Order: sequence, then structure tokens, then C-alpha cells
Amino acid sequence: TGWPTRGAAVFLLGKVYLQMAGLPLQDESKLVLAKQKLQDLIDNQAEYGYELMPKYIDVFPISEDDLWQSDWSKELNKELIFVVQQTQSIDGHGTPMAFTFAPLNSPSTGVGNGGQHSLGMMGEFRDLFEPQDERIDLSTVYSYPHRTTGDTCVWGEYSLYKTAWGMTTHKYLDPDQNGCCNGDNDMIRYRLADAYLMLAEVENEINGPDALVYDMLDVIRGRAKASLTDRSAGWTKETMRWDILLERTKELSFEFQELFDLRRMGYVEETFNINDVAKTGTYSSYMELYPIPREEIERNTLVEQNPGW
Repeated sequence: TGWPTRGAAVFLLGKVYLQMAGLPLQDESKLVLAKQKLQDLIDNQAEYGYELMPKYIDVFPISEDDLWQSDWSKELNKELIFVVQQTQSIDGHGTPMAFTFAPLNSPSTGVGNGGQHSLGMMGEFRDLFEPQDERIDLSTVYSYPHRTTGDTCVWGEYSLYKTAWGMTTHKYLDPDQNGCCNGDNDMIRYRLADAYLMLAEVENEINGPDALVYDMLDVIRGRAKASLTDRSAGWTKETMRWDILLERTKELSFEFQELFDLRRMGYVEETFNINDVAKTGTYSSYMELYPIPREEIERNTLVEQNPGW
């Protein structure tokens, strides 16, 4: 506990190969390498020490009986591949995530930032889920009890839970956090479910929507009690790519993956233009890549700055 493992290295190499196969490099030769790593990780997950948790909520340290209470016995589970560990017990080793994502006057963290800086999701994100999908209420906080009055605070109706601020998530709520930066919640970066979805994406890019693609998606959707993938729907590589992106968005929301997914698949501009509620500025293609730090360019004269920066 607390150290990267060989399995984490295999997983990350598979993710790097997948990213290199997409935009902007578009090195399709990396797809086969990505498939090898991800297939190995999934086929031999027990040997690597991983397994999918039986329920989606089991991945997160949240009580199944009350989403506003923590169950820290679940925090380090076998689905997790790499997390940034946090603790209140050591000064300076906590996280602000709960404070950032807690709705104002919710049962979590006392005050909360409530997404006032547009850190949450739009309502359309919640609409992606089927009603029976067990990820919907864990991934989104549509309403919550006011911590002092007990009133039900509904997103878009309660004055301190505004539509423009975004809908927040349960994934990082910590009921005993008493400051902005001392949360106990570990920050999940990578977990096994991501490997299933990446393998579906890789296989779709290599061979189109075949049985392996459906099987990988159905493992993830089946656990969430969502409808299984319709194998008679006439999927094409392009339509399946979009569906995989939506599945990644639902499964991995607030887990630091979406920006890289959008870049890799080429959906940055389209997504930016959808988000009109709190958007400022206009889309510029050069912003799809970060600038290379000046220090790196000064160290190596062969490095050229990304265009536009």
C-alpha cells in the first residue's frame, strides 16, 4: 500500500499507447501495443491483484445506506490501480476535493464550495443515465438535505445550488472534513474498469464493433444495472467510438480522464460548443494541447513549442 505496482505500470503503458494512437500523434501502430497490455491486465487481473468490485458504489468510500456518510473500509479496494492517498491525520496531507465539490449547506464538509467556479456537470450529464443505472445518484447530486433546516435543496431551484455552477458529485464528499484542505478521500486516478473501456476502444479502432467490444462494455454496463449494449443496432466504428466516450464519461466522471478522452478522440471543439451555460471565451484549436514549459525548451533546443503558444 502506498507504492506503484507492476500492474499499474502495465495499465499506464496501455493508456499511453492508446493516447499516442489518437490525436494529435495518430500513431495507429500503437493500437496493437495498447491491446496487448490491456488484454494482459484484464486476463491476468487476479495475478496482478485486481478485480472489479461487485457494485459501483463499492469502489468509493461511501456508505451504501446513506450517500452522505463515509465507509472508509472500502477506500483501498482491489479495483483501484493508482490513487493519490490523502489523510486528515497528518497536517498538509489532506485533500480539498470534498470542499470543492460539496454543495453549499450540504451534510458534507460544513460549508462547501458548491461548484461556484463551474466545477460541476451540466444537467445533460445526468440525463445520459438510464433511470435504473446505479451510477446516477453516486455520480451526481441532484438534491440534498440542508444541513441545518433539513429542507430539500434541488439543483437549479435552490438559490445556492445554481444551474450555472454545475451539478456536483458524491464521489469526494467527506462528512467529517472540517476545513478546506484536510479531507480523507483518496483521489482515484486509475482503476480496473478503465482498462475494460480502453480495451473496448482499442478493439473498436482496430476491428470495429466486434464481440470483444460488446463484451467489455457489457461488463461495465452490467455491473451498473444499465441496459446491455444492443448488438443488433448496426453500430459503425464511428458511432461506437462516440458511445464508448459516453460510457467512459458515465463510469469515470470526476476521475480526471475526460479531457484526455476528448483530445484523443477529437471531440474537444464539439464538446466546448455544447457547454453554453457558464462558458466564457471561444474555442481555439491550439488550446487542445498544453504549452510546453519554457524550462523544458531552454534545456533542450530541439524542443519546439506547440503551435499557437
